[in-house]
Amino acid sequence: DQHEVFFFFSPMAEAEPASKIAARIVIQNTNAATLQVDPASDKWVTIGKGLIVFVTFLKGATAEVFPKISKCLLQVGICHGDTLPTVRGDLLIVPQATLGGKLKGKQLQYHGNTDKSEGERLFHEFVAFMRTEIASLPSSPDLRVMAVEHGTYGNTQRMRDVSNDGPFTHVFEF
Repeated sequence: DQHEVFFFFSPMAEAEPASKIAARIVIQNTNAATLQVDPASDKWVTIGKGLIVFVTFLKGATAEVFPKISKCLLQVGICHGDTLPTVRGDLLIVPQATLGGKLKGKQLQYHGNTDKSEGERLFHEFVAFMRTEIASLPSSPDLRVMAVEHGTYGNTQRMRDVSNDGPFTHVFEF
C-alpha cells in the first residue's frame, strides 16, 4: 500500500531582514523516505533513517553559508538528541524554493529567492559539499555507510513512503 506525500510550506515571519539571511532549511527526522528525481523515467531515490533537508537559497547567498549549514546538520543533536553521524543516518537534500516565500497581502511572493540558475548552481554545489563532508567523517568496517541523496532542482518534489517517529521538524536560517 503506497502513499504519496506532497510538501507545501507556508512562509515564515522573518526574524531578521531577508537581505541578511542567505539560506533557509527545514529538517525532518525520518526512518525512511522516497523522492522522485526524474518524472519522465519515473526514477526515485530512497534513504533510510536520517534527515530530510529542504533548502532554499536567498538573494546574496554564496557557498560561504555551506559550512554553517553542515555544522548544523552534522554537529547538532537534531536526531532525537543525537547527531547525524552518531546514528549513521542518511541525508536527503531537497530543493524547496517555497521556503523563500513571503506573504504580502493575500499573495505569496518569492522576490527574496536567488534567481533560478543561481539557485540551481548553489543547490548542486551544496549537495557536493555535503557529500564531501560525509565522506570525511571517521569510518570503519563496523559503521554503516551514510547515504547522501538529493532531489532535482526545478522539478516538483514528489515524495512517498515517508516514515517517522514524530514528526521531529526544525526550521533554521543562516
